[in-house]
Amino acid sequence: MKIDVRDSDYVWCTGRIYRTVNKFQEKKVKWMIVKYDKSSKKEEFPENSPRIAPLGFYTNRKDIPRYHRGKLILEN
Repeated sequence: MKIDVRDSDYVWCTGRIYRTVNKFQEKKVKWMIVKYDKSSKKEEFPENSPRIAPLGFYTNRKDIPRYHRGKLILEN
């Protein structure tokens, strides 16, 4: 499933949920392993992380920095 994900540079980009895991059985918190579309990097996020959003929620906006064909752009 494709989603919007904020990378470590605070730029929203697209990614895919690679898989979900139950990391802490006693707390029943699901973690998602996300693979960024712009690179081969994978990262783990808790299910309720503010760094993930539905596809297009942030990446369709033109007023925030984003990646386009591998380059960081900001349109005014």
